[in-house]
Amino acid sequence: MDTPALPEALKRAGADYQRKLRALGLDPEGFLWAFDRYDEKFHLWIVWSGVDEFGPYKLAQLLFKAYRLSALPQEIDPFTVEVLSPRLSIVHALRRLIEESIKKGPQEMKISETSDHTTELTRFKTAWIYKFDRKDLPTTRVLKDWKRFQHNVGALAA
Repeated sequence: MDTPALPEALKRAGADYQRKLRALGLDPEGFLWAFDRYDEKFHLWIVWSGVDEFGPYKLAQLLFKAYRLSALPQEIDPFTVEVLSPRLSIVHALRRLIEESIKKGPQEMKISETSDHTTELTRFKTAWIYKFDRKDLPTTRVLKDWKRFQHNVGALAA
């Protein structure tokens, strides 16, 4: 199966999501679209060191709250937003692929469950990556961003 093109509307909405997330106080290490082979949908991946510190559930709760309060783009289904730790093996694999693509030029990247690539999980294209830092954020920065993000999302409801 060929990888479908990322719809322009989603690409714009993703850039808007990233901008609004920063305005709320969160600037994650990674922000990109991935095409999930299981449900055949595009998923917005947010890679942030705070997932290790605070857990994906707490972050997802605040993202949903910001979405419900229209502080994040309504064009992106919140059930297709995935929050990931930079320590996950799939994120390490993606970093390696991005490094290769920097050397080889823009390309499609695939991550598989098995070494023989028979069970493909997801696909990426370099054009779908808004940001992907090579290093994790320092703990002090993560804590500062988390407090600011919590405060700003809480203030939306007030």
